[in-house]
Amino acid sequence: VSTQSTGKKQPVGIEFVKTFRCHTAPVVALASSSDGALLVSASSDRTAKLFDVRTFDMINILSLDFAPGAAAFVSSPGASRTLLALADANSGTVHIVDARDADAKSITTLTFHKAPVHRIAFVPSANIVISADTAGHIEYWSADLESNFAAPKCPEQVAFRFKMDTDLFTFVKAKTRPVSLAVSPTGDRFATLGADRRVRIFSIRTGKLLKEYDESLSVYSQAQKDENNLYRVDSIDFGRRMAIERDIDAQVAAGDNAALGSVTFDASGHFLLYPTMLGVKVVNVETNAL
Repeated sequence: VSTQSTGKKQPVGIEFVKTFRCHTAPVVALASSSDGALLVSASSDRTAKLFDVRTFDMINILSLDFAPGAAAFVSSPGASRTLLALADANSGTVHIVDARDADAKSITTLTFHKAPVHRIAFVPSANIVISADTAGHIEYWSADLESNFAAPKCPEQVAFRFKMDTDLFTFVKAKTRPVSLAVSPTGDRFATLGADRRVRIFSIRTGKLLKEYDESLSVYSQAQKDENNLYRVDSIDFGRRMAIERDIDAQVAAGDNAALGSVTFDASGHFLLYPTMLGVKVVNVETNAL
């Protein structure tokens, strides 16, 4: 809030603070640390910039020898090193670097993905990382430098020993890929938005698929035929929206992982927000109510 000349407090929403013109090419990833104290931007100009959120200052510039495609902090608050995972946009390699180190040398490189990794998410409560590549493969790995980021331990971190015991091959089987991935604040599940317009929620501990919401265009086309359907809109508006969504689908098919938007949990972890052709849906993941 801000105090106006009248002496009354008025809500101001998001307030402008500072502009950084720090990249010469598009920003491909933006990630914050688990405690919200740090922010990193990664760009196809082969740099990553580290910011102190509290002071609004840029505190480090990482010059990379590869074009990054994804970024995520993979260390807990208070750790001796601020570990940052940066994925190579042109290979399956993930580089682990110290975000505060000026020379940005890789501490280690991970090569268990065969296709470029475009989504990385850290789960602080379990100290594991979830990554997804453009071929639809989802991998779990420990955020542990001493174990060289090996597979999570069972039963301490996860409840499965083999990936075949999970539903993490769902995207490969469906011949699609997740274009967005979000971990719930409670750390017990993660949600994805697929290139096939299906929203899927998985248990982090078991890797099992818990819920699936079909937001494909065919679902809305069918709803439009029913005059009593909640999602039916004016026919002219529907045709306009459908044309736009088909253009978005063409962008996704061409490899644009940002065209569909993103999925995210609210602060409680009980509500999931994601884009649809009719607007942003807010779903109670406990009751499935809108």
